[in-house]
Amino acid sequence: MLEKKGRLFLLIFSIMLSCALMVMSLGLIDTIVESFTEPMKKAAAGRDIAISSNTEEIFFKEEDINKTGIKNLDGEIDMPAVVDDEDEMIYTNLRGMKSYDKDMIEGSLKSSDNTDCIISKRIADERKLKVGDKLNVLISGEKKELKITGLATADGIFYSDETKQFTVVVNYEFLNKLLNANGAYNRVVADYTKDNLSPDELDKELKKFNKNNEKVIGTNLEYNYDSEGDNMIQTILYIMLGIVCVVCVLIIRGVFRLIITERMQTIGTFMSQGATKKKVQRMLLLEAFLYAVVGAIIGSVVGCGGLAILTRLISPYKKYGIYNEVHFNPVHIAIGCAFAVILSLYSAHAPIRKIKKLQVKEVIINRVEVHEKTGIITRFLTGIGAKLFRGNTSMFLAINNIRTSKLLRSNIKLLTISLAAILSIVSSSTSMTDVVVGAYEDMEYDYDIGNIIDSNATQSTTDSLINELKNDKNVKADSISPIYGTEGKLNGKSLGVYGVEPKAYGRYLNSYVGFYEKDLKDDYQKFIDSKDNVIVISTSYAKKLDKKLGDTVKLTVNEKENEFKIVTIADFKLYNSGMICLINQEKMKSLYGLREARGITFEIVKDGASMDKKYQQMTKKYGATVRSKEEEKQLNVENNAVMMKMFSAFAYIALGVAAIGIFNNITICFMQRRKEFAVMTSVGMNKSKRRNLILAENMMCAVWSVIVAIPIAFAFNIGIESLLKSMDTPMPVNFDPKAVLVYGLVVIGIVIVASLSALKKSKNISVIAELKYE
Repeated sequence: MLEKKGRLFLLIFSIMLSCALMVMSLGLIDTIVESFTEPMKKAAAGRDIAISSNTEEIFFKEEDINKTGIKNLDGEIDMPAVVDDEDEMIYTNLRGMKSYDKDMIEGSLKSSDNTDCIISKRIADERKLKVGDKLNVLISGEKKELKITGLATADGIFYSDETKQFTVVVNYEFLNKLLNANGAYNRVVADYTKDNLSPDELDKELKKFNKNNEKVIGTNLEYNYDSEGDNMIQTILYIMLGIVCVVCVLIIRGVFRLIITERMQTIGTFMSQGATKKKVQRMLLLEAFLYAVVGAIIGSVVGCGGLAILTRLISPYKKYGIYNEVHFNPVHIAIGCAFAVILSLYSAHAPIRKIKKLQVKEVIINRVEVHEKTGIITRFLTGIGAKLFRGNTSMFLAINNIRTSKLLRSNIKLLTISLAAILSIVSSSTSMTDVVVGAYEDMEYDYDIGNIIDSNATQSTTDSLINELKNDKNVKADSISPIYGTEGKLNGKSLGVYGVEPKAYGRYLNSYVGFYEKDLKDDYQKFIDSKDNVIVISTSYAKKLDKKLGDTVKLTVNEKENEFKIVTIADFKLYNSGMICLINQEKMKSLYGLREARGITFEIVKDGASMDKKYQQMTKKYGATVRSKEEEKQLNVENNAVMMKMFSAFAYIALGVAAIGIFNNITICFMQRRKEFAVMTSVGMNKSKRRNLILAENMMCAVWSVIVAIPIAFAFNIGIESLLKSMDTPMPVNFDPKAVLVYGLVVIGIVIVASLSALKKSKNISVIAELKYE
C-alpha cells in the first residue's frame, strides 16, 4: 500500500469521499428538522401544552378548562404589537405574565399594573437599550411607552428573538386593564400529569384533552415537524450521492488496473514460487479491504466534520453566535463505513478477477498484452471518425486508440456522468426559476398584504384592512382576495386549507389554474354559488384519497372535523406544492374559528411602483406588511436558488473527483501503451508527434464526453420530472443549452491539465528498453 503514495491517496480519497457523503446525506435531514424544532422546544420553556379559546370570545377563565390530565397551569395574555419605528417594521409579542424570573441577567419584573417590561439582552444590545430606557410600541394602533426594568438571556421564550421580531414580557395587569379582559386569559400553558411522554403519547394526551373540552382547545408545544417536503430533498441528495459514487467506482477500478499493471513482475514472481491465481486475487482483495477500512475511518471523521459545518450553516440563529447542537448518529456512521467497504470491494473485484485469465509465463517476463472488447456503437462511431480524419495522422490514431483502449473510454465515462449531472442540475435550476417567474406572471394581483396580526378588537384586522382597500379609488374592488390559510387534514392526510372569497380568488388564480376555463368553469361556479359545505381539492389529493366529484371528505382543522362535498377538482400545479384544498371563507370562520387572514391580494389601477410607499404606510399602522408581486417573485427565486446550490455541490464534487480519476487514467493509459509508442517511434514518430497524439486522443475524449453527456442529461431531466411528479410537485425540466458551452469548456480544460504529466513522460521513452524482447 505504501509503495505508491499517489495511488494510495487516490484510493483513500475516493473511498473517504463516498463514506463522508453517505454520512452527511443520512444526517442532513435530521439537521434540517432540528433547525425547525429547536427554536420551538426552547420557546416551550419545558411546558407541554398551550390552551386557547375555542369560541368566538378570545378570552377565557381557568374554570372554563377541564383539567383532567393536566397540571401546573399558568395563564397569560398574549398581545401582538409593533415597535414605533419610522424606518422599518418591527414586531413584538407582548406576553402579559403575573411574574417572570427565569434566566435574568439584570433587573426584574414586579407584579403591578404599570408599564414595566423585560426584553432579552440580545435585543437590548442590537437596539442599544439598557435598564431604565423606554420602548415605544403601537398596540391596536395606540402608542404606549414601556419601561425596561430587566434584561434576560436569549433563551426560553426569548430564544427566537430577532432584529425585526422579538418577545417582550409585560405585567399581566397592564394588559388586563388595557384590553378589559376581566381577569381572563387568552393563553394558558400547562404540563401533562404524565411525565416523559414520547411524541406519540403526547398526541394521544392532546386528543384526550380536546375531547374533554369544548370551550378551549389545546396545542402541543412539543413541535411535531412534518418532514414530507424534505423527503424530496433527501431523495435528490441520494441521487447526487449515487452519481458521485459511480464516479468513485470508476476511479477505484482504474487505480486497481494500474496497481496490477505496475505489479505484473511481482505477481509473476509469486506465481513462479507456487502462488495460485486465487491466492494472488485474495491478497489483492485483502489490500482493497485495507484501503476501504482506512478510507471509511477517515470518511467517517470527514463526514461528521461536514455535518458539523452544515449544522452551523443552517442554524437559524447563527448570526447571534447560537448554533444547533451537532448530533452524530452511530447508525449513520456504521452505514457509511459499511457502504465504503462494499463500494471498495465491488470496484476492485472487476480488475482483480481478470488475473485468472493471465498466462504465468507472460506475467513472469512482463509481456502481458491488454486485449479489450469494443462495443458495437464504439466501433461504428470510431469507424466513421477514422474515415473523416484519415488524412490527419494524429487524429486518425487518436480515434483508433479510443476504440482499443478501455482506459480512454473510462475517461469518457467519468466526464460524461459528471457533466450530465451538472447539466441536469443547471437545467433544473433554470427551469425552476422559469416556472416560478411564469407562475407569478400568471397570478392576477399587484400587492400581497401579509403578517396580519389579531388586534383583539371588535373588528378583525383583516376586515379593517379590507375596508380601507375598498375605500381606495386606486384599488380594483372586485380583486380584493383575503386568504384564510392554515394547516389541516383531509381524510387524515395533511395539507394546506385555504378559506377564500370564491369570485376574487378565482380571478386571482385563474390564469395559473384555469378556474374559469371551459374544463372547470361549471364546477367552480358550483363552489361560488353553494351555501353548503363544499370544497375544491387538488388532483393530487383526489388521487391520494381515491375521490371524485360529488364524493364527501372529512376536513379537520384545529381538532374540529366537518364533512364537505367535492364540487371541483383542479390541478394546482406547484401552487403550495399541490398540497391544498379550498373552502368558502365564511365556512372557515364559522366552522373553524379563524379570525384573521394569512394574506390579502389585490390589484390596482395605477402603476405599482408609485404606490409602494402608500400601501406600506397603510398596512404599517395595523402591524402588517405589504409586498409587490415583483418583490415576492424575486424572493421566491432567491429561496429556490439556495436549495439548488446545495444540490450543485454534489455535481461539482463529482466533476472534481472525475478530474482526479482522469489524471490517474491518462497515466495508466500511457504506461500500458509504452511499447506501442516505442514501435511508432522506431518507424519515425518524433517527440512532437507523440505529444500531438496524446493531446489529440485526450481532447477527443473530452469532445466525446460533451456530445454523449447531452442525451444522457436529457434522460436525467426526464427522470427528475418523473420523480417530482411522483412526489406531487410536477415541474417541467427543460434542457439549458447555454450550460453545454460553459461546462464543456471546463471539461476540456480539465483534460488539457491532466494530459501534462503524460506529455512530460512521453519525452523519455527508450525504444530499446521497451522492445528488448521483440
